[in-house]
Amino acid sequence: MQASPSKARAQAITSHSWSVVQAWLARLYHPSPVPAFERNASTLKALQSLMAENIAADRERELLFDAKAEELAAEEEAACLLQQQQQQQQRLQRETGDDENSASSILSLLETSLASPAQAALDSLTGSVVLLGCLSPPPPPPPPPSSSSSSSTTPGVLQILASQIVNIPRQTFAQESQFSSIETLTANLQSQITQTQQALATFVERTSPSARPEDDTTPPSFPPTTPSSTPPPLTTMTATTTTTPSTTDYSHLRGLTLQHQRETKQLTLKSAEYRSRIAALERQQQLASSAPEDEPSLTALAAKQSSLGRKKKQIEALESRIRHFYGLPPDIDASRAEVQRAQAELDRLRRRRDELFEAM
Repeated sequence: MQASPSKARAQAITSHSWSVVQAWLARLYHPSPVPAFERNASTLKALQSLMAENIAADRERELLFDAKAEELAAEEEAACLLQQQQQQQQRLQRETGDDENSASSILSLLETSLASPAQAALDSLTGSVVLLGCLSPPPPPPPPPSSSSSSSTTPGVLQILASQIVNIPRQTFAQESQFSSIETLTANLQSQITQTQQALATFVERTSPSARPEDDTTPPSFPPTTPSSTPPPLTTMTATTTTTPSTTDYSHLRGLTLQHQRETKQLTLKSAEYRSRIAALERQQQLASSAPEDEPSLTALAAKQSSLGRKKKQIEALESRIRHFYGLPPDIDASRAEVQRAQAELDRLRRRRDELFEAM
């Protein structure tokens, strides 16, 4: 009797699974034989799960081993490269030191072999370089032979010295321009102060002596400009600047400018004070000239007295009328109610009187 195809396929799959598990167990228990166990579906399933986990763990261990091997190889290569670089740097340093020693020896030999005029010229040149600040920076270390970049050329000491010497006339011209502008500014300030003094003197002369105090009649005196406060000539300043620029002091120009500013402020304040006083005097004069004559005449006094008498009579009449309404409230309705109450009381009293008369 033949089995159905599905059963045959299931049996083939089961037998194949058992063969795979058996091979794994044989490899696992090698060289010992595989122990006997019960063969059923649950056992097959458990063994398949164990086999899958074991294979995955083995694969993970293999990957970790490969990664460690790669890291070790990379570290060995890096150590080799670092050692090679250090050796190359040491070799370059030795070569550079030899070059520097040879250059210094050549320079010392050249300096000792110079004649006295050449030695003096060299000393003068080095002194000029130091004073002008033209010392060139130390040369950079030579690049390694493997680098293909070309080193940039730096300007020499002589070139820098020549450029500094060329800049000296330009700086001198700039300083002369500044000095001339300072002189012009000082002259303008002096002329403005003179004009202000003249205007103030004219203003003081125009004002009346009685309109201002005695201490304000004289204009403020300004100290005369001494020759020491004036700036020195341009030629002297230029010569002093070119010879010894560090010893020149121009603080007196600043002091003179500040003095002129203070004097200008004082004149401005005095001018404002005089203007305010003049305005006050003009207002007083206008008030005195436009004041009306308020002295009353006899006719006006008589008319006012008669009107005052009439008003007194009117007041007395009104007061008498007010006394007639004594005791009544100020409200009209309340007054009417009070009057009606009084009339009712009066009627009651009248009736009472009539009754008494009849009883008699």
